[in-house]
Amino acid sequence: MNRNTRAIHATRGGVRNKRQVILAGIFINRLKVKQLNNMTTEAIVKTEFGALYLKKLCRHFAHKIPATISGSQGRIEFPFGPCRINVNDEQMHLHIEVDDAAEMDRAEQVVAEHLIRMANKDEPTVKWIRNNPALENTAI
Repeated sequence: MNRNTRAIHATRGGVRNKRQVILAGIFINRLKVKQLNNMTTEAIVKTEFGALYLKKLCRHFAHKIPATISGSQGRIEFPFGPCRINVNDEQMHLHIEVDDAAEMDRAEQVVAEHLIRMANKDEPTVKWIRNNPALENTAI
């Protein structure tokens, strides 16, 4: 049993000793740090065919990586981070989380290129807006 397993067990199954309390605290602190370092990028794509494109994207990526679709929502688990897709009658909302700034360009490129390639009913435009929590907390 590794430390992370013990930490999870300690938070779910009750605390048996002081070591488990410490390990649980370390595990939770690591999760908080990881969440703070996540950078996101979002795009709103105007299209009437969002539901069709969502289905095509999830089916395409499901051959190699985990991808799920539920109604008007989809999630694709890329190696660089998860991509959530929400659609309605007028638009698609794409949301990608990455841990590494170097992966941001690749993430945007992969999702946009695949969407454009699969969009045979219209020509959607994908414009990304980046959110970097590390930069928001620094003074310029």
